[in-house]
Amino acid sequence: TMSPCMLELGSGTGIVGLTAAALGARVLLTDQSIDSVLTNLETNSLLLDGRASAAKLSWGNVLDISAARKHCPSLGFLLASDVIYHAYDLQAFLHTVSNLVSSETTVLIGYVERDRSTTDAFVSSLEKHGFTYSQELIEMHSKHVPHR
Repeated sequence: TMSPCMLELGSGTGIVGLTAAALGARVLLTDQSIDSVLTNLETNSLLLDGRASAAKLSWGNVLDISAARKHCPSLGFLLASDVIYHAYDLQAFLHTVSNLVSSETTVLIGYVERDRSTTDAFVSSLEKHGFTYSQELIEMHSKHVPHR
């Protein structure tokens, strides 16, 4: 059987999904605009060996979600990295996630807290949509290098 598919939401330049594909996963990279993903797919085509493809997907768009489901019928992982900026993004994002995943799917979300109220809304929205979650906190420290 074919290995389960990975799908990345909000791919941007595609760094997360392309890395997964370079490591051997079959990945569908999605975003509202896929121009930069397509450029990076082409640039890295030898390394990716046909394991990655891209598709336009606007959160909440039923046709886009349906096309992604057809492309990835057995979704092992859903990836999203740094895609939640405002609380008003949450409903469309979680509607999309809910309509893509099954009980067999692991959802991995890289989240950067910009303000506490959006984080609280995110956590309560996850619960409302029936997701159970665990949190791995990674502290990011930037070193300030003084100019001379």
